[in-house]
Amino acid sequence: MRYLTFTKRNILELIRDPLSSIFFVVFPGVLFIVLSLIMHSLGEEAILNTPQFEINHLTMAMIVFSFSFITIFVGNMIANDKENYFLMRLKSTPMQAKDFIIGYTLSILPIAAFQEIVMLIIGIILGLKVTWYVLVASLLLFPISFLFIGCGILLGTLTNSKAVGGIASIVPTMTSLLGGMFFPLDTMKGTFKKICYIFPFANATKVSNLVINGDFNILIPYLIVLVYTLVIYIISVLLLNYKLHHDGI
Repeated sequence: MRYLTFTKRNILELIRDPLSSIFFVVFPGVLFIVLSLIMHSLGEEAILNTPQFEINHLTMAMIVFSFSFITIFVGNMIANDKENYFLMRLKSTPMQAKDFIIGYTLSILPIAAFQEIVMLIIGIILGLKVTWYVLVASLLLFPISFLFIGCGILLGTLTNSKAVGGIASIVPTMTSLLGGMFFPLDTMKGTFKKICYIFPFANATKVSNLVINGDFNILIPYLIVLVYTLVIYIISVLLLNYKLHHDGI
């Protein structure tokens, strides 16, 4: 339970600097509203021809997209802790690499939950009808936030505070381009579609899209996301453990 004390410290740090966490919630929300207003200005026919912008699908996609900003946030947090020697000082305690990673993860989960709630509220305001399928899809999406938290932990461990922002920003970009947010992947053919489904982002969006349509054939895409998440966390633990004992962080 050593990680609980570390989790509490991280939460206190977030409370002391709330602007950073607020930004990563507000920006996706603003983008959500802008995209929805643009599509509504084009008329119903435009939405029918671009099903990914239909409010049910767009809400779920924006939840996944908002999670991707957590990668930047977590990466910066860890990189800063490394550079102010906070992690170095903790080496003298009985804490292990897994304790650090669990502590970082637990402290970020409330932000992920808040992001999802905000996206759902915006979706409802813009016309999302709350159904049983929407609620189930929302519950299934929340564990996907671990994927992006894990990416942030990995990148924060690998890089410094000057580099992590630029490198971690690749994750939201890949999420939007390879996740099928702006184009209907299921109507596409060829190599690009196959590449998109190799990565977890399109599979995460697909899970929610299937469920809100009443289709629970989600085992394969959900497993792909979970496998990516597990591998990233394992690599993060091993890498942080190595740095704690060899590189001096």
